[in-house]
Amino acid sequence: MVKRVSLVLLIVGAVLLAGCSDLAVIEITHDYRSNLEVGETVNLTAEGKSGMDTAVRLTEVTWTVNDESLASVTGDGLTAVLTALRPGEVVVTAEADGVSGSITFNVSSELPNPVVYEESFEDFEVGQYPDGWIVTDREVHDGTGYSGGRISTERASDGSKSVKIVSVPDAEGRVDIEFDEPLLYHSLTVDIYKDPDVTENANLEFFSESGRLFGLFMTQSGNVGHRRPDGSNKPYTHSMPNGQWNTVEFQWNDATKKYKVFIIVDGVREEVTPAGGEDFEEAARDGQVIRFSAAVTKRDMDKTIYIDNIRVVDLAVQELLEQ
Repeated sequence: MVKRVSLVLLIVGAVLLAGCSDLAVIEITHDYRSNLEVGETVNLTAEGKSGMDTAVRLTEVTWTVNDESLASVTGDGLTAVLTALRPGEVVVTAEADGVSGSITFNVSSELPNPVVYEESFEDFEVGQYPDGWIVTDREVHDGTGYSGGRISTERASDGSKSVKIVSVPDAEGRVDIEFDEPLLYHSLTVDIYKDPDVTENANLEFFSESGRLFGLFMTQSGNVGHRRPDGSNKPYTHSMPNGQWNTVEFQWNDATKKYKVFIIVDGVREEVTPAGGEDFEEAARDGQVIRFSAAVTKRDMDKTIYIDNIRVVDLAVQELLEQ
């Protein structure tokens, strides 16, 4: 009886070992993305797997492409280089010992650019309002000759210029940019500097045609709070130090009417909104983002903030390119 059990175990073990060594699947990995522009190249690697998902050593691998007019593939053993030649769907196949595996790429003449708006203010004239931006209470700021939102070389997070936003006792400092079309599933990043000597409450906000949708409020001391659905900004959950450049990142999705806010301080990125994001403000939540605004509150003396490097990204396009 013992001999029979031992024999059965030996047979089972042999079967398992055979299953571990027999090539069943070839998987192809790459070092780039599956959406390519004409002229781009991708490095490919073939990996053999058994039916039990263990690694199987491959020897000779043959690389082919479904249409040589769309792309070429040059193999060198387990690796190959794919070059996109013309727009279309490209299927690359690796074959060894009668087993094959494939991977698909989409080639375009030109991939869409996910960046829909970008401004570093380097091309604007110092002391002037930035072209294309709206300055609130412009008549008051025209009268001072320095307040509102004007191009400055005093500070810049990158390059040599930024927008210096100054409030005066008679008017807040606020600048707005209206976008050509509603932004539905996008992100916006902006660098902000709060002068510790003349600091005050500041707002970064997004508006529809009917009112504010969401935003980030920053206190004079540097505490920050995101806008809740009822428009409130407390409790403050994070802080950004004054006297240095920090970055604020917003992400929003009009389909879900939710947004997220992140702050980046000294290279560390933290989410201010709750996990999963926050709802748009109730008063205007049926609207869509058409305007971004940066502002510093007015007081009995001048108050100042600076903004720089604004970048808006179409998240749907970005996700497509990352596939």
